Amino acid sequence: MEVLKSEITSDETRRSRSVFIKAAAIVLTVLMVLGAIPAVSAYADDSAPSSIAARGAAVVDAETGELLWGKSADTRMAPASMTKMMTAFVVLDAINKGEYTLDSEVPVSATTALFSRTGTWSNVPLSAGRTYTVRSLLYAMMVESACGASRALAEFTSGSESAFVNRMNSTASSLGLDAVFYDSYGGSSKNQITPRSVAKLGRALVLYHPEILTFTSTPSIVWDGVTHGNTNRFVRGTWSANGATVDGLKTGTTTAAGRCLCTSSYAGGRRVITVVMKESNAADQYNDSADLISYGLSHAEPYDQNDMVSGFSDVNKNQWFASAVKTMSDNDIMDGVTSYLFNPDSQITRATVAQLLYNYDGKPYIYSISGFSDTSSTAWYAPAVTWCKIAGVAYGSPDGSFGPDDNITREEMVSMVYRYLVNKGVISGNSQADLSVYSDSGDVDAYASDAMAWAVSNGFISGTSEGMLDPRAYTTRAQTAQFMSRVVSSLS
Repeated sequence: MEVLKSEITSDETRRSRSVFIKAAAIVLTVLMVLGAIPAVSAYADDSAPSSIAARGAAVVDAETGELLWGKSADTRMAPASMTKMMTAFVVLDAINKGEYTLDSEVPVSATTALFSRTGTWSNVPLSAGRTYTVRSLLYAMMVESACGASRALAEFTSGSESAFVNRMNSTASSLGLDAVFYDSYGGSSKNQITPRSVAKLGRALVLYHPEILTFTSTPSIVWDGVTHGNTNRFVRGTWSANGATVDGLKTGTTTAAGRCLCTSSYAGGRRVITVVMKESNAADQYNDSADLISYGLSHAEPYDQNDMVSGFSDVNKNQWFASAVKTMSDNDIMDGVTSYLFNPDSQITRATVAQLLYNYDGKPYIYSISGFSDTSSTAWYAPAVTWCKIAGVAYGSPDGSFGPDDNITREEMVSMVYRYLVNKGVISGNSQADLSVYSDSGDVDAYASDAMAWAVSNGFISGTSEGMLDPRAYTTRAQTAQFMSRVVSSLS
């Protein structure tokens, strides 16, 4: 919320530090141009920030999604107009889904037109009965922080702002954000999000909708003949980011939130997302952000949007499981937990393994949903779990339950895949691997011994660095994808 329009001067300490940093940045830039030092040296300060005044802060590597530094990074706070980042994400998602285009005409209700002309919030004046393009409203929302433009886009997208807010919260959940929203523009103090989640949202915008940077990097817009400068002073060029280029994303200021700023910045082929929340003045807001940008760029990996695998923001092509995830996704065998997240490190459930085997078998039609006592006929996994029983892939417990939501162990997962392949006649079931070479071979249950021997003999699984099989350890989604991709590749 851009309420405070006046420039706020820093105290002498902040001013001196700013002058020193700007001078240092100029010297370093000259040296880089002359080739005296490599470009990354301008961001070679390995010491963690120690004097950040913000109540909460976060620095996230845009390439990997890793939190490089944080302060109360997982504490919810009011984001003020940084809320509009979520609004922009939903709007750009709607465009990608073909619901409308950047050039679609947006009508403005009388209520929203009146709201846009109050002096309470940052705004550009909107007129009832007149239409504005989605593009122009996005510029107004992301450059001037126009609250009326945000409400107009919300009403156009979902019919009402309340319906749009529901979509905001659903999308936030799909992105794995710790956040809750009550309006589209950031006026409510009940809007709450953690600094880490603001940074994750900024990264998601850059990854999935890089066109957002066209809007957020614009220094000013002209609206009805009046020039409105970007509320982000880095973008306006009135504040230095220590030599880095800032091309977004959003500011925010209310009494409840204090001064907030989320930046997307790059230098030397690296990109970071930084967040400061609950700052007391502009000097801290921008000087702290500049320090975090420098720290982040000194620790970030080279950035390439194309390194994201299968559209999952938490899978990077340089990770050990990346090719396995791509194989599973490309063959429609294993989906992400949402459209945006694979959750590679989370443990996988029995129902999910049943589903991926059912997918691999081509999803045969199930005439009646029945089988296990704890399998509801309306559950998303009901056809897959029923198929597992019919196909002899899983037998369940003596009490007739399947345990769909239980995490699955390594030996259970391997056994389900093994039974499926044996029953389909794909493999004979005769495995000769000697499991006694593993110190915990005695922990393999009798029912799983043939399956584990088969998996070991074919190199589908291997022991740990301690020479153990860990048959009863729970398996992760990444490990499952790796195992299944090896099996699928060996049979293709």
